[in-house]
Amino acid sequence: MGHSSWCGTPSKATISKARTHIDECMDQPSPCGYKSRCNNMLGSFMCSCLAGYRAILPSGPTQFKCTDINECNEQPSPCGNYSTCNNTIGSFTCTCQAGYRAISPSGPTRIQCTDINECIEQPSPCGNYSTCNNTIGSFVCNCQAGYRAISLSGPTQIQCTDINECIEQPSPCGNYSTCNNTIGSFTCTCQAGYRSISPSGPTRIQCTDINECIEQPFPCGNYSTCNNTIGSFVCNCQAGYRAISPSGPTQIQCTDINECIEQPSPCGNYSICNNTIGSFTCTCQAGYRAISASGPTRIQCTDINECIEQPSPCGNYSTCNNTIGSFTCTCQAGYRAISPTGPTQIQCTDINECIEQPSPCGNYSTCNNTIGSFTCTCQAGYRAISPSGPTRIQCTDINECNEQPSPCGNYSTCNNTIGSFTCTCQAGYRSISPSGPTRIQCTDINECIEQPFPCGNYSTCNNTIGSFVCNCQAGYRAISPSGPTQIQCTDINECIEQPSPCGNYSTCNNTIGSFTCTCQAGYRAISPSGPTRIQCTEADLLSSRTSPPTTVITSTALLYTSPITCPAGYVFSSTDKGMECSGTQWCNVTIPRHDN
Repeated sequence: MGHSSWCGTPSKATISKARTHIDECMDQPSPCGYKSRCNNMLGSFMCSCLAGYRAILPSGPTQFKCTDINECNEQPSPCGNYSTCNNTIGSFTCTCQAGYRAISPSGPTRIQCTDINECIEQPSPCGNYSTCNNTIGSFVCNCQAGYRAISLSGPTQIQCTDINECIEQPSPCGNYSTCNNTIGSFTCTCQAGYRSISPSGPTRIQCTDINECIEQPFPCGNYSTCNNTIGSFVCNCQAGYRAISPSGPTQIQCTDINECIEQPSPCGNYSICNNTIGSFTCTCQAGYRAISASGPTRIQCTDINECIEQPSPCGNYSTCNNTIGSFTCTCQAGYRAISPTGPTQIQCTDINECIEQPSPCGNYSTCNNTIGSFTCTCQAGYRAISPSGPTRIQCTDINECNEQPSPCGNYSTCNNTIGSFTCTCQAGYRSISPSGPTRIQCTDINECIEQPFPCGNYSTCNNTIGSFVCNCQAGYRAISPSGPTQIQCTDINECIEQPSPCGNYSTCNNTIGSFTCTCQAGYRAISPSGPTRIQCTEADLLSSRTSPPTTVITSTALLYTSPITCPAGYVFSSTDKGMECSGTQWCNVTIPRHDN
């Protein structure tokens, strides 16, 4: 292949010379022409075109002419598949097409080309950040995702530079996402507060709002409220809490606000703030009551007038005095507070002022305790005057003896004493149970019936109003008393009295308390007619009569003031004038009655 041969027809000269071997191939010019090969033959020669040439009809002085064979136009191609035939003068070259490499031929073609996998060649034909895609006889360099080809500036088929996808329009990441350019790529991350869901459009990710408020763990921490927003959330400390620098995974850390130390106080005047976890309570101080708040404070406290509350906070017998925010209970005058045993602030019990020291009533008075008070009355014998000191009354002694009417009654003596008086019956009077306004009632003492007898022996007692009179009985005479009796009576020896009590012709015989007159012998007593007890006359004048007893006491009655033994011939009896001995008249002689 690639050449042709031609056997020439010898000329006459050639024939004439044939008898002699001529190597025509040595002739000049060569009998075969350009790019031919002369092959001497016996008696002839043969022209054949060199490889790569083909004989054409001669057009010049040579009998044989070779022209270049364009093998590349030959069929089948001399080079084989995937090769490029490059005709050359008198030959051709087979070069594997770009992307192919010659291997030892195993068929009729000059070369056998097999696909070069450029993608595994070193260095890579594609350059950095590119992807080599082997094709039959070639390769394709594509910039890797995230890269873009720029003008070549080196040995590689392409030069890839990073695409900043994040500035592309439209954004590759979609709404609510953040595009982060990386070398040869980019990342799409949902912005804080969003979560990637399966994309349903042209963007790499689709971000939807995360409701962080339902996430676990809770993003806001204890004591906070979570408020979801588009793409985020807001953590607010609950009422009563304050955010501090977080020290953990939560967005905020809430600590209890001690509202009670805040300024201004959240509770208002007259209230007590009690901090609680996450809140506070406002309670009105004791003595205040909450009314509808009309300002920035939680409650408004107004003073409670406890004194008009029912039931009263102070208890019985006390006085309630309202104060700002409180009240005072004071026991009423006359009462004292004791430890309360019930719902009242104080328990008042009656003060027994009468046992207090010093006494509230003063000297010489009587204190009479009453419920809640006391009365002072001057003791009997005292009268209240205007007080001049700490006591309720001042009592001064009443001189009852100067009062009118007299407190003691008739026949008594009033003796004023400090705070009282004494009534003593006057001498001769005795106190009996009073029956009127006076302290005592004095009645006349009949001293004559008293024991011991006030008059002494041998006397007669004559009661008088308020006194008595002691007279010595007949036959006795009073002498200066020397004992307890009013008088002392001694026997009168009438027989030595002058004139003689017996008369003429009589004999006087003194007896204790009396005397007897007896007529002398030869005389007999007759009714006396003079001052003598008897009158004696001669005995014959009375001889016809029976003689009376020797004692011729002829008085009808003798009065005594104490029990006595009557003389013989007398009978004891009691009369309105006293006691007497009544006797029988034995003769016509009358003896005068003793009315002592």
